[in-house]
Amino acid sequence: MNDSKFKVLLYSDGSPHSLFAAVYAADLLKSIPNMHLTVLFVQDKVVSFKGRDSDSIEPRPIDPKLDWVKHLMGEVDSDKIIQYSEILAKTNEIFSKRGYDVNQRVIYSDSSISDTAKAILNYSTKNAFELLIMGTRGLTSLKGLIHGSLTHIMINKSSVPVLLVKKLPQEFVDRYCTTVDVEEQFNVLLYSDGSHQAFSAAVYTANLFRNIPNMHLTVVQVQESDEGSKGTAQGWIDTWPVSPTSEWMKHVMNVSDGETKRHYHEILAKTNEIFFKRDHKVNHHVLYVTNNISDVSDAILDYATKNSFSLLINGTRGLSSLNGLIFGSFAHNLLNKATVPVLLIKKLPQDFIDSYLSDTE
Repeated sequence: MNDSKFKVLLYSDGSPHSLFAAVYAADLLKSIPNMHLTVLFVQDKVVSFKGRDSDSIEPRPIDPKLDWVKHLMGEVDSDKIIQYSEILAKTNEIFSKRGYDVNQRVIYSDSSISDTAKAILNYSTKNAFELLIMGTRGLTSLKGLIHGSLTHIMINKSSVPVLLVKKLPQEFVDRYCTTVDVEEQFNVLLYSDGSHQAFSAAVYTANLFRNIPNMHLTVVQVQESDEGSKGTAQGWIDTWPVSPTSEWMKHVMNVSDGETKRHYHEILAKTNEIFFKRDHKVNHHVLYVTNNISDVSDAILDYATKNSFSLLINGTRGLSSLNGLIFGSFAHNLLNKATVPVLLIKKLPQDFIDSYLSDTE
């Protein structure tokens, strides 16, 4: 296990979606011993003053006194009231137990979406966070893409990997509320399409492996089939997603810049070393799907749901394409249909790579 801090930023806007994001962050706290969490709030600077750390060591981003919580409790039936009360109590219990690893921060910004996003991005970058968690309704709004929704801006501009949480599956909530603090298997699904973005996703997944002792990984790849979705389990080594046989990797290895070639070799060697050490915790699965974006995303999400994964990791170029929203890009389909939290990885920042290569296990 990696002994250095694994710094996670949870953005909370006091909405119901923040409840699920906070619940997921609390669940991660149970699985990552060296995780340090900062709960970030953004307030309108017109009515505020310079940001400062909260004195409280018990952050409560889902305080039962919040208006939306009171409204929620007043709208649901009695069974749901009991369950939501259990969720609130369990989450605050976890935050309290790990109080020394959790702090709050309030920053100030103009009230526009773009200014809020800029403030969050600046804070996450300057403080070298390794993961940003936020709740989301999804990415279905055309208006949101044209005028700039917070989720679109964060994914497209963040150099820190963004983990998006919508409504959590009922099975996850039941386990979360009833499980005592014992080590459970943390099941992660990594989708690899052999692209450069998949390489970044694999590197970040390897880094998670060093920080989550109970993590088990399944690497999923998709192959074209006229017969629809089916699957086969395989050993992962021969089809490893950062194999030098990938066309983009061949191109990288053939570049004239010797320093760049050496750097990629070093990253590849480090990543393979981490995975080989944990080969008993790594599976590989191939899904056979007809070749269109919707079918591929549906097959992956169906596999993720049926096998109770806690996290789905995917490399992405971003979400800036208007055609992608109108006609259906893979990332849009994945985020809008997923019930499993989705972690999107773009090009990793250089300071992350430097830290990744220098850390020893």
